[in-house]
Amino acid sequence: MKMRFSVRTRLATWFGSVFFLGTVLLCASVFIGLRSTVIKVVDSELNSRLDGVDNFLTEHVLRLSTARLQQDLSVHVALKPTFLVVQNPAGEVLYCGASVKQSCDPAGANTWPSLAYGDDLRILSATRIIKGAPYKIRVASDLNFQRAILHQFTFWLWLIAPLALVSSVLGGYWISGRALEPVREIIREVHAIGEHSLNMRLRVATTGDDIQLLSETLNGMLERVEGAFRQVRDLTANASHELRTPVSIIRTSAEIALLNARPTVDSHRQALLQICAEAEKNTRLLDHMLMLARTDSGVQTLHFAGVSLAKSVRQASSTCRHLAEAKKIEVLHEERGDTRLWADASHLNRLWLLLLDNAIKYTPPGGKVAIHTFTNSIGAPCCRIADTGIGIAAEDIPLIFGRFFRAENARLAADVGSGLGLEIVKWIATVHEATLSVESVVGVGSAFSVTFPAQRAMPSSDGLHRETYRSAVSAAV
Repeated sequence: MKMRFSVRTRLATWFGSVFFLGTVLLCASVFIGLRSTVIKVVDSELNSRLDGVDNFLTEHVLRLSTARLQQDLSVHVALKPTFLVVQNPAGEVLYCGASVKQSCDPAGANTWPSLAYGDDLRILSATRIIKGAPYKIRVASDLNFQRAILHQFTFWLWLIAPLALVSSVLGGYWISGRALEPVREIIREVHAIGEHSLNMRLRVATTGDDIQLLSETLNGMLERVEGAFRQVRDLTANASHELRTPVSIIRTSAEIALLNARPTVDSHRQALLQICAEAEKNTRLLDHMLMLARTDSGVQTLHFAGVSLAKSVRQASSTCRHLAEAKKIEVLHEERGDTRLWADASHLNRLWLLLLDNAIKYTPPGGKVAIHTFTNSIGAPCCRIADTGIGIAAEDIPLIFGRFFRAENARLAADVGSGLGLEIVKWIATVHEATLSVESVVGVGSAFSVTFPAQRAMPSSDGLHRETYRSAVSAAV
């Protein structure tokens, strides 16, 4: 099984590794810089001594004898004579210091490099023209002191490196603990939130950092989860309430029919008619709930194709004609041209059926329902369904598309609906990228308008068909 380390341990390890690597690179850079500086100082001192020897010979080489010249060089402390070699133009050794005896061989003078290392020495060689004659001069410098400094510095580097590693890991562990403390606090608060306390929210510190963003993001997620949980809970409660009444009526009707001591054909017929009516309500409610469940899960199937707007509305109106005739409601049609839509025919037909059913249901007997299809000023296809019904209060208009919502005056209607139809209407309009608007005055009537996008493309290939389906689902979600 693969060993897993905590975030704090991984952060401490990374911090320690990066800090240690940075420390090693810094120490290596300092060492290289120090070594380069030491060499530059030594080379500068060698050049100064070389110039000093040049000046000395220029001043004394012709007026002093060889013995006197050697004696004066040997006591010239500034020139460090023990590290000096001088050859005259004849190739003879004019002076040889005690510390560089190996460089005093006249035969090897021609092979002297201009700058070289000897045994713990830094050597500078040059040929200078003095009084018109070439003199070969070699000066050297002892590097033991400089090397001792570098060795001491290296020793301290090796001593500090492990301490830097340990301190960086411990420091990284402490810093990561402090940095992750707000995250642990968030974890503790999230653990305290359960299904019965979804209204709780995390404390948001106004630090302007990622911790604040994380808290705000989790609060947003909790709000959405609470909304979804409340929606499921309300759906369950409302569905149970809506289903209980029809089931109770069905059961009561059946029991009365069975307990009737002198049953007749008419009494049984009335009982069966009532049972069928309530069963139809239950079927309609379950059908609406199933459709909403599919839309919530994103698996509702859509089949887009070219659809005639006027024909679709006429078909729905024809289906609802018997409902209008039963209440003696006059249905008026007005068509201004015909526009083809890129739409799902069955869902579009359901949209008109739901709107017409609501218009007829909440319009008193003898009223009117007007259906108007047209193209507006910007070329967008529109359908407007207006009635002379009970109307909707202004404060209720934003709420009518919610699940199981019914306005107070709608609850008093004889044939009250389930409260799911308008949410389905809104979903169908959304997946067709249509705009849904409502105008209503209590006691005067309501008008629902559906406006489709202007110049909506009508692709013919299956690939474009599937693309339209995906965008429609995306828009609905």
